[in-house]
Amino acid sequence: MSPGDWISLAGVLVVLVLAGLGAFWKLNDRISANSKALHDKVEEVRRDYVRRDDLRDDINRIERSQENLSAKMDGMVNAIVPAMSRMTEAALSMRSEKN
Repeated sequence: MSPGDWISLAGVLVVLVLAGLGAFWKLNDRISANSKALHDKVEEVRRDYVRRDDLRDDINRIERSQENLSAKMDGMVNAIVPAMSRMTEAALSMRSEKN
């Protein structure tokens, strides 16, 4: 092989290596961008949403409050019904006394 052939071969090898490096860098940039987008999404979920364990405590507290409210309402109804019954009896007795 003549020196010109060696130079041509070296030039082709340099071009191939540079093309391979360029493809590698482009692929690496694309992977980095996708990785950054994925990490941003993970951080958004971590920041904006609640863990189930944290949510469970709040739900239990709300359920206890509802049970307490329901018990208080039952107590009020149990107190009001006899009073309304007595008021109705009194109104009827007053009406019958007038007639």
